[in-house]
Amino acid sequence: MSLITEYKKDFQSGLEPFGFKKMKGTNCFGKLINNEILLYVLIKKCSPPDRLKKAFDIISGVQTIYSFDLSEYQLGLSGVSLINFKTDVTPSAFNVNFIYDELSLSSVIDKALKQTITYAIPVLSDITDLKSSLDFLIKYKLGMLYPADTFFRDSVLLILTDNHDSFKERIKQEEKIALRIYSNEPTNEAYTRYMQQIKHIIKNELVESRDRVWASRELQEKLQGEVNRRVENNKNTLIKYGLLV
Repeated sequence: MSLITEYKKDFQSGLEPFGFKKMKGTNCFGKLINNEILLYVLIKKCSPPDRLKKAFDIISGVQTIYSFDLSEYQLGLSGVSLINFKTDVTPSAFNVNFIYDELSLSSVIDKALKQTITYAIPVLSDITDLKSSLDFLIKYKLGMLYPADTFFRDSVLLILTDNHDSFKERIKQEEKIALRIYSNEPTNEAYTRYMQQIKHIIKNELVESRDRVWASRELQEKLQGEVNRRVENNKNTLIKYGLLV
């Protein structure tokens, strides 16, 4: 049995009790909340260090009917390896989570499902509205938040949720990450540069751009037009996936 066939079979039976269903025409499993929030789980093939083996990762995430695009490709970019995140392992092409060969495929898929249920599903279950959707992105996928006045990716949530946060918790999170990464730097200059860059992104690209939208009726009207366009396109996509009637 192939990787995708085994994955679909096991994950369908394993995730159905949590309200997820197979999304038609994709390798994704999705759960739609309030007809506007899409929680999803999908598989991504990876390249392991051992060329005689094969590997994959399980990606999870949240997108909304107000997101830029709900294509399977975009969901893969928007998601995060919550399994690796929760186990404090940084995923990369040569540090993948599930390595297998023909004989071990079934047991590795079973392990992936169990870890998805243990680590990813509880995080996704905390997402119940647009605010918690935004909180997820701020914590796990900050890169999906572009300057709000560009109306790109998911920064529209900063306006739709009436957000006025200074992102202090995210900065604290980055400080912990930076200390771990750069703990062996003798002068700690790399740590300082890293934190300066993060604070610049948050202040200049998120906070200030968000506040520019709040201060401008013209920008708010443009944003609403973009939101309306996205809703129309994404509704059609969700209907195609069999998640929206």
